[in-house]
Amino acid sequence: MAEFINYNSFLIVAIFLEALAIWFFLRRGIIRENIFRLLVVTSLITAVFMSLRPVEASGVEAADVLSKIEEGTPTLLEFKSPN
Repeated sequence: MAEFINYNSFLIVAIFLEALAIWFFLRRGIIRENIFRLLVVTSLITAVFMSLRPVEASGVEAADVLSKIEEGTPTLLEFKSPN
């Protein structure tokens, strides 16, 4: 469970903020201004998510890494989680 929360913490917070915005903006009923405000909040959350989410790095071919290791060149291997 902790791993799920760690990997998806932004989405969990975003869903909570969206639910809070829905409650706040629609508590007096459906009004056009509040629907617009809700769309703005949703768009902002989506924009932040898209700009902050990690992207997959371009990988290096295994043959290139092996050739560097065989040459005796100091090599740093870095492993990253896809999430």
